[in-house]
Amino acid sequence: MSGGTHGIGRAICAHLLDLGAKVFTFARHPDHVEAGREGLPEATVGIGNQGDLDDLTRLVGEAEAALGGLDAVVVNAGIGGSSVNTMETAAWGEVMNVNLLGPMHLAALATPRIEAAGGGHVVFLGSMSAKTRSEGGDVYVASKLGLRGFADSYGRGVAGRGVSVCLIEPGLVRSEMTAEAHPEWERDVAEARMILADDVARTVAFVLAQPPRVCLPMVQVRPRMQLI
Repeated sequence: MSGGTHGIGRAICAHLLDLGAKVFTFARHPDHVEAGREGLPEATVGIGNQGDLDDLTRLVGEAEAALGGLDAVVVNAGIGGSSVNTMETAAWGEVMNVNLLGPMHLAALATPRIEAAGGGHVVFLGSMSAKTRSEGGDVYVASKLGLRGFADSYGRGVAGRGVSVCLIEPGLVRSEMTAEAHPEWERDVAEARMILADDVARTVAFVLAQPPRVCLPMVQVRPRMQLI
């Protein structure tokens, strides 16, 4: 799993560990890696950047060795972005690299290993911004809309190899990314205008628990009052 040391990713890792899964995750910042190793002692935590193909190649090999094989990969890591009109070209290029090209590379690297293990799941964490397409967020929206298209097409291509592909698109979630814009998050959660990372974690576990004959191509999980 990518990006599993904090936020939504950490909640997913913790929930899967509670269910008895063996988990390998990674993050690119050393402080996040250390926090993951301290907070998730039952998981194996590596360091690397989802936007770097060499890192991903190494990390997938490390995961396979640590876990004794791969039967699922959860692609969660991502970074925020605003608009091409307000960001430097290199910065919005990095958003596309981490949020879209990285997941594509990770899926391509993991799929043969999942197939060799007898089949399993590739789960992408997207965003409902691919649907809402808010003004001023065109770089982030483009990365998540591209991920939506890739997941759909890729899933059709690997279905015959015993691999089920699911895109989970959360709505507004309490996380580090949304903390500044939503300081009164407890009220928002109580009013069903925001969900928690644990809600996303349970959704991931539900998808991974489906039998091989079942594929959930896309799941949206949003606050009840986020009527979009």
